[in-house]
Amino acid sequence: MATADENYEATIALLTTHGQTDLLSYISSLDNEGRRTLLSSLSTMSISEIFANHVPSALNSKAPTNITHFPSTNVTTSESKSTETTTSQVVSPCIMAGGAGTRLGFPGPKGCYPLIRNKRLYDFLIPRCDVCLVTGAPILIMTSPVNHAETTAWFEKRSWYSSHGFSSSNFILFQQDTLPSLSSPLTSSPQILLQNPTTPTSSPNGNGGIFTSLFTHSLLPLLTQKNVTALHVFGIDNLLTIPCDSTFISSVSSSDVGNKIIRKDYPEEKIGVMAQSDGSNIVVEYSDLSEEDKNLKDGEGNLVYSLGNICSHYFSVGFLSRLEKVKPTYHIANKKIEVYDIKSKEIKEVEAVKLETFVFDVFKEATSVEVVEVQREAEFAPIKNKEGKDSRDSALGLLTAMWKGRVGTEGLEEVEILDIEGWSGNEDKIRASVQKRASSGEKIITVWTQEWE
Repeated sequence: MATADENYEATIALLTTHGQTDLLSYISSLDNEGRRTLLSSLSTMSISEIFANHVPSALNSKAPTNITHFPSTNVTTSESKSTETTTSQVVSPCIMAGGAGTRLGFPGPKGCYPLIRNKRLYDFLIPRCDVCLVTGAPILIMTSPVNHAETTAWFEKRSWYSSHGFSSSNFILFQQDTLPSLSSPLTSSPQILLQNPTTPTSSPNGNGGIFTSLFTHSLLPLLTQKNVTALHVFGIDNLLTIPCDSTFISSVSSSDVGNKIIRKDYPEEKIGVMAQSDGSNIVVEYSDLSEEDKNLKDGEGNLVYSLGNICSHYFSVGFLSRLEKVKPTYHIANKKIEVYDIKSKEIKEVEAVKLETFVFDVFKEATSVEVVEVQREAEFAPIKNKEGKDSRDSALGLLTAMWKGRVGTEGLEEVEILDIEGWSGNEDKIRASVQKRASSGEKIITVWTQEWE
């Protein structure tokens, strides 16, 4: 086994090979303790992989060309229902939750972001995964080193949602990889940036990191042992996600990949769209779609590129197993971050490069991709901003509107319906209960199996 000093020497050799001249000069200026601390952190990074594969991948990544519309024959319309087990598929929910709540002004994991009465995003989403109590499929949650410890502590605090019938054995928490931020603009030998005098910057490698993490943590064999046939992969920040709903699963179960979409409201709506490029199925980011294509309409006056991606995907286990040898595509994300400037010895805000992967980039590897159109008002309430559009308030408003649509709006004009659990099979009873409570003057109505402290 190599000694610490030998590992440090190997790290210095790698930094030299990959042109980290500024960083090496800074390392040589540190005292022994500082040098060892920084080199210890750097030695845990896959430096060769970053500079030999990830950086070239990002430099060669280009906007898709020869874009054509996604075939209408592969699009079905579905009114999503509850998580009834009406399909033979055994599907595990997989929540992508590696991010922090920084943009929301919240210091913890995004999944722990408080919405109402200390009820968090996880408190809404986990009870909806109750189909797993029937099928035995585990609930996968992808965290990151940024929030893994806090996320685990949160689930322990909630007793692993035992009040809903779950236990720790129902969950698999696994971490995605992180990458350092790099100097901008990106070159073949960008400099690694530091967070503080002895710590490199580090952030999750994008939601596409899920695939390498599945292999790193040997999760596919485990899923196979539990007879899981597919994953329903979705982001933590959509309040109206319906995990593993049987209508969606049965619609896409014969395909490698399934994708829920909503119709774009207007050409400038900032949402990626399903399309094809040189015959391959892709999601085109809003910024990569030309103004002409954004506004292009068919003979009936409908937008040609209107299949809006909401980050709710089905992947068969068979398809996932074929991705082990597929190298991920990295993309350049230019972001302003605070770093430790090794020359001025001060914390400064700079333009930096983060290398990110996208979960939908693997669509092009699939033999078959099916798309299911769902109702925006029933399944899309993103929480990405602290206030205004796509915020907590807007999402809670959409949640109330969705439930009002289900229970009937008579007498509910001034009432907030913040959530209902156990809807399936109890529709008439719940509808009557809500109407009765509203008529007695209640302004905020919830039907929960547990009122959170």
